[in-house]
Amino acid sequence: MPENENSANLSQMPQSMTEYPEPLPDGLQNGVDPETIQEVIALSVGNYVVVEFLVGTQNIVRKEGVLTAVGVSWLLLYDEVNGTSTVCDMYSVKFVTYFDPGVRPANTSGLQSAQSQIYRQNPPRNGRR
Repeated sequence: MPENENSANLSQMPQSMTEYPEPLPDGLQNGVDPETIQEVIALSVGNYVVVEFLVGTQNIVRKEGVLTAVGVSWLLLYDEVNGTSTVCDMYSVKFVTYFDPGVRPANTSGLQSAQSQIYRQNPPRNGRR
């Protein structure tokens, strides 16, 4: 296929843009199908995560902590500061932000929440949120 002005030459791309993570193994892993959101989330057990849940029709709730376990319909977050664990409903998960292994962010308030993105795209009527 001939190159045109809009095509990218892969040999000139930075190495980091052409490297991809290893593919997921075939079959079941941890009793969960690797093609599900549960399996994708389960791959990061032990990492610090920020999870955003849709509660109702427009309310986004953010929970964060160390991901300690994942089931078919739930995930478990451990809060290192308070020494508590929270079981979360998998079916209301909308977004998960992962941090590298061993990284504990000092402040996650700088992360743009899904709710703020929704409001920018569809501002609330009558000034209500």
